[in-house]
Amino acid sequence: MLRKTLLILLLLLIYCDQLNAFNYSFHELGTLDSHHQSLANKINDSGQIIGWSGKAFIYDKGVIVDFGTSGGFVYGAAGINNSGQVVGTFLNNDNDSRAYVYKEGVFTNLGTLGGQTSHASGINSFGYIVGGARDSTGEVRPYLYKNGFMIDIGSLGGLGSADDINDYGQIAGTSLLASGEGPHAFIYDNGLMIDIGTLGGSESYAHSINNSGHIVGTAYNSLGNYRAFLYINDTMIDIGTLGGGLRSAAQDINDFGQIVGESQNKNEEPRAFIYQDGQMFDLNDFVPSYHNFTLSEARGINNYGDIVGAGYYRNDTIISRAFLLFNNDAQRIIPEPLSIILLLIACTSIRKH
Repeated sequence: MLRKTLLILLLLLIYCDQLNAFNYSFHELGTLDSHHQSLANKINDSGQIIGWSGKAFIYDKGVIVDFGTSGGFVYGAAGINNSGQVVGTFLNNDNDSRAYVYKEGVFTNLGTLGGQTSHASGINSFGYIVGGARDSTGEVRPYLYKNGFMIDIGSLGGLGSADDINDYGQIAGTSLLASGEGPHAFIYDNGLMIDIGTLGGSESYAHSINNSGHIVGTAYNSLGNYRAFLYINDTMIDIGTLGGGLRSAAQDINDFGQIVGESQNKNEEPRAFIYQDGQMFDLNDFVPSYHNFTLSEARGINNYGDIVGAGYYRNDTIISRAFLLFNNDAQRIIPEPLSIILLLIACTSIRKH
């Protein structure tokens, strides 16, 4: 508990208070080569963005780049940490999907749990990776990859996959139940996997977990509508929709509790949102109309409040384009040497844990 409190305080020192900051600069990120579409998935605190434009890309310092192959075709980039390590999925020469980790031109094939395929979904600051992989029986199992080994962490009784991991090793994922029902979202902590339930319906899906152990995702309610949820204090909360829409989905949460995703508005149109302090806001309200661009889904948010996702130009509603909303109000300060030393001590302690 002391380690967690210390890290949160240090985050506050480094990032300062970003809450209630809705002064964004809009950037359309472009596409790879002649491909017409793009989608941004995640952004780290250094401003590096990963996504898809026919194949996986990384966007860094204003340039969108195809980061190559690993003896196959890299078609998915799902997670990135603050060191710039990227995880995702590629097709090998046998056309099997495999999880990878990539940094600065070097690919590592993470392998499988004995089966043919795997994928990677998330990575934390220490390079620990989570995802799903087939075992020798052909079942997809949630895994944790660390120190060069892929470990089956179990499930809620059936097939499953891990979706995200925080710096304390807490893992959020999704699994079928032993009865075949579900799937249900779970949290895995210190070797124990807990079913975090639903919003009254039959299914729930975890998408992201922050360093406070708060989870966001999507769950069905008793009316059969899928809704964005926040799991906090052992309770799953429906965080609502935009303007009377029936459906919403939460995709990411940062360490300040800001949540992003997509929701139907009152016209049942998909719109990107940010949720904080108990209220959901349409991100389109903060983009000047002269950009002629609609933000349809937000998929990632960093600790500075920068947001990435996908949308479309209003004269071409079919073609998806990746966007960045840059938070102009964020205090992007360099921490004092004492703060850096304390952070290193905290991180060393966490690594030993």
